[in-house]
Amino acid sequence: MDSEDVLLMKTNNAGDTLWTRMYGGADYDWGYSVQRTSDGGYMIAGGTYSFGSNHAYLIRTDSNGDTLWTRAYPGEELCSAQQTSDGGVIAVGTNGDVLLVKTHAAGDLAWTRTFGGADHDYGYSVQQTSDGGYVIGGNSWSFSVYGDIYLIKTDAYGSAAVSETPGSSPLVHGPAALPNPFVSFTVLRGHERERVAVSDITGRQVAECRGDRIGEGLSPGIYFVRTETDLAQPIRIVKLK
Repeated sequence: MDSEDVLLMKTNNAGDTLWTRMYGGADYDWGYSVQRTSDGGYMIAGGTYSFGSNHAYLIRTDSNGDTLWTRAYPGEELCSAQQTSDGGVIAVGTNGDVLLVKTHAAGDLAWTRTFGGADHDYGYSVQQTSDGGYVIGGNSWSFSVYGDIYLIKTDAYGSAAVSETPGSSPLVHGPAALPNPFVSFTVLRGHERERVAVSDITGRQVAECRGDRIGEGLSPGIYFVRTETDLAQPIRIVKLK
Protein backbone atom coordinates (compact mmCIF):
# COMPACT_ATOMS: atom_id res chain seq x y z
CA MET A 1 0.00 0.00 0.00
CA ASP A 2 1.08 3.58 -0.47
CA SER A 3 0.26 6.57 1.74
CA GLU A 4 -3.30 6.91 0.41
CA ASP A 5 -4.66 3.88 -1.50
CA VAL A 6 -4.28 0.12 -1.70
CA LEU A 7 -1.47 -0.87 -4.07
CA LEU A 8 -1.46 -4.24 -5.88
CA MET A 9 1.62 -5.19 -7.89
CA LYS A 10 2.13 -8.18 -10.22
CA THR A 11 5.63 -9.27 -11.20
CA ASN A 12 7.17 -11.98 -13.34
CA ASN A 13 9.40 -14.69 -11.88
CA ALA A 14 12.41 -12.37 -12.11
CA GLY A 15 10.68 -9.70 -10.02
CA ASP A 16 10.09 -7.34 -12.95
CA THR A 17 6.80 -5.42 -12.73
CA LEU A 18 4.07 -6.56 -15.12
CA TRP A 19 1.39 -4.19 -13.82
CA THR A 20 0.28 -2.19 -10.79
CA ARG A 21 -3.21 -1.23 -9.69
CA MET A 22 -4.52 1.23 -7.11
CA TYR A 23 -7.80 0.90 -5.18
CA GLY A 24 -9.58 3.26 -2.82
CA GLY A 25 -11.23 6.65 -2.55
CA ALA A 26 -10.61 10.16 -1.34
CA ASP A 27 -9.39 9.15 2.12
CA TYR A 28 -6.92 6.62 3.52
CA ASP A 29 -7.21 2.97 2.40
CA TRP A 30 -4.85 0.06 3.05
CA GLY A 31 -4.33 -3.59 2.18
CA TYR A 32 -2.91 -6.32 4.42
CA SER A 33 -3.11 -9.53 2.40
CA VAL A 34 -3.82 -10.87 -1.08
CA GLN A 35 -4.91 -14.33 -2.20
CA ARG A 36 -5.29 -15.86 -5.66
CA THR A 37 -8.85 -16.93 -6.49
CA SER A 38 -9.99 -19.97 -8.48
CA ASP A 39 -10.56 -17.93 -11.67
CA GLY A 40 -7.03 -16.48 -11.58
CA GLY A 41 -8.05 -13.18 -10.01
CA TYR A 42 -7.15 -11.78 -6.60
CA MET A 43 -8.82 -11.09 -3.25
CA ILE A 44 -7.44 -8.24 -1.11
CA ALA A 45 -8.25 -7.72 2.58
CA GLY A 46 -7.66 -4.41 4.35
CA GLY A 47 -9.34 -1.32 5.74
CA THR A 48 -10.80 1.93 4.49
CA TYR A 49 -11.65 5.44 5.60
CA SER A 50 -12.94 6.35 2.14
CA PHE A 51 -16.09 4.22 2.27
CA GLY A 52 -16.99 4.43 5.95
CA SER A 53 -15.47 5.63 9.17
CA ASN A 54 -12.72 3.00 9.59
CA HIS A 55 -14.44 0.07 7.88
CA ALA A 56 -13.27 -3.41 6.89
CA TYR A 57 -12.45 -3.52 3.18
CA LEU A 58 -12.55 -6.33 0.59
CA ILE A 59 -11.50 -5.97 -3.05
CA ARG A 60 -12.06 -8.64 -5.70
CA THR A 61 -10.22 -8.36 -9.04
CA ASP A 62 -9.79 -10.28 -12.27
CA SER A 63 -6.46 -11.75 -13.38
CA ASN A 64 -5.29 -8.34 -14.64
CA GLY A 65 -6.02 -6.63 -11.33
CA ASP A 66 -9.08 -4.82 -12.68
CA THR A 67 -11.82 -4.41 -10.07
CA LEU A 68 -14.75 -6.81 -10.13
CA TRP A 69 -16.22 -5.51 -6.88
CA THR A 70 -15.31 -3.79 -3.63
CA ARG A 71 -17.14 -3.91 -0.33
CA ALA A 72 -16.83 -2.04 2.97
CA TYR A 73 -18.23 -3.68 6.10
CA PRO A 74 -18.59 -2.38 9.67
CA GLY A 75 -15.37 -3.14 11.53
CA GLU A 76 -11.87 -1.69 11.85
CA GLU A 77 -10.04 -3.79 9.24
CA LEU A 78 -9.60 -7.23 7.69
CA CYS A 79 -6.22 -8.96 7.74
CA SER A 80 -6.86 -12.11 5.75
CA ALA A 81 -9.38 -13.37 3.19
CA GLN A 82 -9.84 -16.67 1.39
CA GLN A 83 -12.22 -17.90 -1.29
CA THR A 84 -14.56 -20.56 0.11
CA SER A 85 -15.77 -23.78 -1.48
CA ASP A 86 -19.13 -22.18 -2.37
CA GLY A 87 -17.41 -19.38 -4.32
CA GLY A 88 -17.87 -16.79 -1.58
CA VAL A 89 -15.28 -15.27 0.72
CA ILE A 90 -14.32 -15.78 4.36
CA ALA A 91 -12.32 -12.95 5.94
CA VAL A 92 -11.04 -12.16 9.41
CA GLY A 93 -9.84 -9.02 11.19
CA THR A 94 -10.97 -6.90 14.11
CA ASN A 95 -13.66 -4.54 15.34
CA GLY A 96 -12.30 -4.55 18.88
CA ASP A 97 -13.07 -8.26 18.99
CA VAL A 98 -12.09 -10.85 16.40
CA LEU A 99 -14.30 -10.15 13.36
CA LEU A 100 -15.25 -12.99 10.99
CA VAL A 101 -17.01 -12.00 7.73
CA LYS A 102 -18.64 -14.40 5.26
CA THR A 103 -19.80 -13.13 1.87
CA HIS A 104 -21.54 -14.52 -1.18
CA ALA A 105 -19.66 -14.74 -4.50
CA ALA A 106 -20.59 -11.17 -5.46
CA GLY A 107 -19.37 -9.77 -2.13
CA ASP A 108 -22.79 -9.32 -0.56
CA LEU A 109 -22.71 -10.03 3.15
CA ALA A 110 -23.91 -13.48 4.25
CA TRP A 111 -23.13 -13.10 7.99
CA THR A 112 -20.65 -11.72 10.49
CA ARG A 113 -19.46 -13.16 13.79
CA THR A 114 -17.36 -11.72 16.62
CA PHE A 115 -15.25 -13.53 19.22
CA GLY A 116 -13.47 -12.24 22.29
CA GLY A 117 -13.93 -10.66 25.67
CA ALA A 118 -13.65 -7.37 27.49
CA ASP A 119 -10.29 -6.34 26.03
CA HIS A 120 -8.86 -6.19 22.52
CA ASP A 121 -8.85 -9.34 20.38
CA TYR A 122 -7.48 -9.67 16.87
CA GLY A 123 -7.84 -12.17 14.01
CA TYR A 124 -4.87 -12.45 11.63
CA SER A 125 -5.65 -15.46 9.45
CA VAL A 126 -8.54 -17.75 8.55
CA GLN A 127 -8.76 -21.06 6.70
CA GLN A 128 -11.73 -23.18 5.67
CA THR A 129 -11.49 -26.68 7.13
CA SER A 130 -12.43 -30.02 5.62
CA ASP A 131 -15.70 -30.13 7.57
CA GLY A 132 -16.85 -26.82 6.03
CA GLY A 133 -16.07 -24.78 9.13
CA TYR A 134 -13.27 -22.29 9.75
CA VAL A 135 -10.16 -22.00 11.90
CA ILE A 136 -8.94 -18.55 12.96
CA GLY A 137 -5.53 -17.57 14.30
CA GLY A 138 -5.03 -14.34 16.22
CA ASN A 139 -4.15 -12.67 19.50
CA SER A 140 -6.22 -11.98 22.60
CA TRP A 141 -5.76 -9.55 25.46
CA SER A 142 -9.13 -10.48 26.97
CA PHE A 143 -8.01 -13.77 28.46
CA SER A 144 -4.42 -12.79 29.35
CA VAL A 145 -2.46 -9.61 30.03
CA TYR A 146 0.27 -10.87 27.69
CA GLY A 147 -1.59 -10.90 24.38
CA ASP A 148 -1.72 -14.68 24.06
CA ILE A 149 -2.18 -16.65 20.86
CA TYR A 150 -5.91 -17.03 20.19
CA LEU A 151 -7.21 -20.03 18.22
CA ILE A 152 -10.88 -20.36 17.28
CA LYS A 153 -12.62 -23.23 15.47
CA THR A 154 -16.12 -22.67 14.09
CA ASP A 155 -18.72 -24.60 12.16
CA ALA A 156 -19.83 -23.64 8.63
CA TYR A 157 -22.02 -20.85 10.02
CA GLY A 158 -19.31 -19.25 12.14
CA SER A 159 -20.52 -20.63 15.46
CA ALA A 160 -17.70 -21.58 17.84
CA ALA A 161 -17.79 -24.98 19.47
CA VAL A 162 -16.53 -23.52 22.76
CA SER A 163 -17.25 -20.04 24.15
CA GLU A 164 -15.04 -18.39 26.73
CA THR A 165 -15.44 -15.32 28.90
CA PRO A 166 -12.76 -13.82 31.17
CA GLY A 167 -12.41 -15.77 34.41
CA SER A 168 -14.76 -18.55 33.33
CA SER A 169 -14.42 -22.16 32.27
CA PRO A 170 -15.32 -23.26 28.75
CA LEU A 171 -19.08 -23.57 28.27
CA VAL A 172 -19.69 -27.13 27.15
CA HIS A 173 -23.13 -28.70 26.82
CA GLY A 174 -23.42 -32.48 27.13
CA PRO A 175 -20.32 -34.61 27.70
CA ALA A 176 -17.20 -33.01 29.17
CA ALA A 177 -13.54 -34.06 29.21
CA LEU A 178 -11.60 -34.04 32.51
CA PRO A 179 -8.82 -33.13 33.01
CA ASN A 180 -8.54 -30.66 30.16
CA PRO A 181 -5.80 -29.71 29.25
CA PHE A 182 -4.17 -33.11 29.90
CA VAL A 183 -0.80 -34.85 29.59
CA SER A 184 -1.43 -38.60 29.15
CA PHE A 185 -5.17 -38.93 28.57
CA THR A 186 -8.51 -37.32 29.45
CA VAL A 187 -11.71 -39.01 30.59
CA LEU A 188 -14.92 -38.23 28.73
CA ARG A 189 -17.78 -37.79 31.20
CA GLY A 190 -21.48 -37.88 30.47
CA HIS A 191 -21.62 -40.34 27.58
CA GLU A 192 -22.50 -44.04 27.46
CA ARG A 193 -19.43 -45.64 25.88
CA GLU A 194 -20.54 -44.72 22.39
CA ARG A 195 -18.22 -44.17 19.44
CA VAL A 196 -16.03 -41.08 19.80
CA ALA A 197 -14.31 -39.32 16.86
CA VAL A 198 -11.26 -37.09 17.46
CA SER A 199 -10.34 -34.44 14.85
CA ASP A 200 -7.48 -31.96 14.60
CA ILE A 201 -7.98 -28.22 14.08
CA THR A 202 -8.29 -28.65 10.29
CA GLY A 203 -11.27 -30.96 10.78
CA ARG A 204 -9.33 -34.12 9.79
CA GLN A 205 -10.27 -37.15 11.89
CA VAL A 206 -7.16 -38.51 13.61
CA ALA A 207 -8.62 -41.11 15.98
CA GLU A 208 -11.74 -43.09 16.75
CA CYS A 209 -12.45 -45.00 19.91
CA ARG A 210 -15.10 -46.42 22.20
CA GLY A 211 -15.13 -45.86 25.93
CA ASP A 212 -14.36 -42.83 28.05
CA ARG A 213 -10.55 -42.68 27.91
CA ILE A 214 -9.46 -40.23 25.18
CA GLY A 215 -6.17 -38.81 23.93
CA GLU A 216 -3.65 -41.61 24.38
CA GLY A 217 -1.16 -41.58 21.52
CA LEU A 218 -2.02 -38.08 20.32
CA SER A 219 0.70 -35.52 19.64
CA PRO A 220 0.59 -32.27 21.65
CA GLY A 221 -2.03 -29.90 20.23
CA ILE A 222 -5.70 -28.92 20.12
CA TYR A 223 -8.33 -31.48 19.13
CA PHE A 224 -12.11 -31.71 18.91
CA VAL A 225 -14.12 -34.68 20.19
CA ARG A 226 -17.54 -35.60 18.82
CA THR A 227 -19.77 -38.38 20.12
CA GLU A 228 -22.41 -40.23 18.10
CA THR A 229 -25.32 -38.61 19.94
CA ASP A 230 -23.90 -35.08 20.24
CA LEU A 231 -22.28 -34.43 16.84
CA ALA A 232 -23.29 -30.74 16.82
CA GLN A 233 -21.44 -29.97 20.06
CA PRO A 234 -17.76 -30.91 19.69
CA ILE A 235 -15.62 -30.76 22.82
CA ARG A 236 -12.24 -29.08 22.59
CA ILE A 237 -9.40 -30.98 24.28
CA VAL A 238 -5.78 -29.87 24.65
CA LYS A 239 -2.88 -32.35 24.77
CA LEU A 240 0.05 -30.66 26.53
CA LYS A 241 2.93 -33.07 25.92
